[in-house]
Amino acid sequence: MVAISIKNLINSQFTVSNLYKKPLLEQWQGLGKIAMNINLNEKQSQSQNARILAHLKNGGRITSLEALNQFGCLRLSARIKDLRDRGHEIHAEFIEVSNGKRVKQYFMEVEHEI
Repeated sequence: MVAISIKNLINSQFTVSNLYKKPLLEQWQGLGKIAMNINLNEKQSQSQNARILAHLKNGGRITSLEALNQFGCLRLSARIKDLRDRGHEIHAEFIEVSNGKRVKQYFMEVEHEI
C-alpha cells in the first residue's frame, strides 16, 4: 500500500473525477476517516445550512424536494446532520405527499411568544 501525506494529496493533480479511480481511492482509504469526510463544497454547504436553519427556526417544515426547490440543496439529510452535529434539535416525521408516496419532513419545535 502506498501512503501519501495530506500535503502531497493537495499538491497532486486532484480532481473529483480522480476520486473514483481505484489507486487514488486506495490512497484516500490509507489516510483514514478524516480524509474521507472532506467536503469539496464546504462554502455552499454552510450557506445552505444557514438558510435551512433559519427556515426551521421560523417554524417552517421541509422535505428534500422543497429543499431542492427553495435552497438548491440536493442532500437535505446531510445538511440536517450538519445542523444536528452543531447541537440543533431537529425532528423528522414521514408524511404522505399528493402522489401517495411517503417522504421525510424535518422541523424544529418552536415556542411562539404570546
